[in-house]
Amino acid sequence: MGGSGIAPWGIREIVLIIVAGIALTVAFLLGAVGILEGAGRDTTDTMDPVVFLALGVTMYLGFGGAIWAVLIAWRKRTWADLGFRPTTLRSILWMIPLAFGVLVIVSVVGLLQEQLFGITPPEDNGLPLEENNITTGGILAAALVAVVLAPLFEELFFRGVLFQYLRSRYLLVARGLFEAALISGLAFAAVHLGGAILPILPVGIILALVMHRTNSLWPAIALHVFYNGVVLGVTLLSLNAGIAP
Repeated sequence: MGGSGIAPWGIREIVLIIVAGIALTVAFLLGAVGILEGAGRDTTDTMDPVVFLALGVTMYLGFGGAIWAVLIAWRKRTWADLGFRPTTLRSILWMIPLAFGVLVIVSVVGLLQEQLFGITPPEDNGLPLEENNITTGGILAAALVAVVLAPLFEELFFRGVLFQYLRSRYLLVARGLFEAALISGLAFAAVHLGGAILPILPVGIILALVMHRTNSLWPAIALHVFYNGVVLGVTLLSLNAGIAP
């Protein structure tokens, strides 16, 4: 079975990661705000690419540092334990068409959510991109955070740490695997607020199943990269604006 194995950590370590991640993020954020304000930046303006990038980096490095401190430095686990295991090029390339399939699923679930519950996604895409005001800096900042940092650090926690823990606590049969994928998927979707929780849920489930099938984080990271890249491209096209210097 591609995803067999026992995660050599428990709920205590996961709680410590969350607590330490929040603490480190706050510390990094305060430092970043001080530097930005010293440089004359308005730290409340998340449309400023520099501010957006600084906030994104502090969040992901905070939780990445917590995972390293708790599992690597303290518990003496390895990056392979966390899911960074070898995979095949074929597994990576299959993630390209799968990313488009996931986008279709998200779109359908989003439409159903709107029709059934009247919940629509927020107009603000959360990126430093505005109609008729797309800058090169905004695109680069959005790409770095959404297409590089988010896939790497979110997969590390939600699939590498959380899903592997949940999977190892259930019998490796269809029902138990689905429960582990569902719970980790719900946690993943919960951090994507603003009316996007339900459409993002299948993304989290599919990413967990990819991790299980390949027994490696790399295909899940690749799928996340391709999916976010496609979403960013669609966002830029939908804004239908020129690129300012």
